[in-house]
Amino acid sequence: MAALAAPTGILAEAVRPLWRQKSLQELGGEDFSGQLNTTFRIHAAPGRSIEVKLDEVRVKRDRPLKAGKRPPGDAGNEKFSLFFVGRRSELFAQDTYTIEHDVLGQLEVFIVPIWTRHPAKMDYQVVVNHPGNSAFKKES
Repeated sequence: MAALAAPTGILAEAVRPLWRQKSLQELGGEDFSGQLNTTFRIHAAPGRSIEVKLDEVRVKRDRPLKAGKRPPGDAGNEKFSLFFVGRRSELFAQDTYTIEHDVLGQLEVFIVPIWTRHPAKMDYQVVVNHPGNSAFKKES
């Protein structure tokens, strides 16, 4: 009964629909590239969401192997970085956060703030390195 008296915002934070939750393993660089310049909400603390814009998706390709060299342990993995832009006045620390997007759903990511010279903006980076042919990868 106590939960019924709680404000709607608190309930929404406490009970996220399971169908909207995803693993970063399910999403690739192409999924994020299709969402450039759209808004993501970062749940920085209970009851505190911060909006950021996906500004860039940077894909890292494997380097060609030199003769006689072994491939690195992550060869064949999908490697990309996501760069977000937010307001400096809403700065949050490097940590793992739930992010939410209207199309991509909710997922847990490790976000790192990146220094920028712009006095009103703050950039953030998420680095992804996961098997490209993962069993978790969604089928096309």
